[in-house]
Amino acid sequence: MHTSTTHVMKAQGRKRKGFKSHGIRESMTTRIRGILKAYPDSTQIARELLQNSDDARATVQ
Repeated sequence: MHTSTTHVMKAQGRKRKGFKSHGIRESMTTRIRGILKAYPDSTQIARELLQNSDDARATVQ
């Protein structure tokens, strides 16, 4: 799990056993922006990220 995701989960008060932060902090927006810049077809990546959050039953997208 990415540290940005771990940070968000902690902020929402959800404690998950077995997950540790590695000290790297970046906002979710910064992380997504970096992912989209790294791929030429960023629309497909954005769709995949949304689908993954839906599959994980995320309450906020």
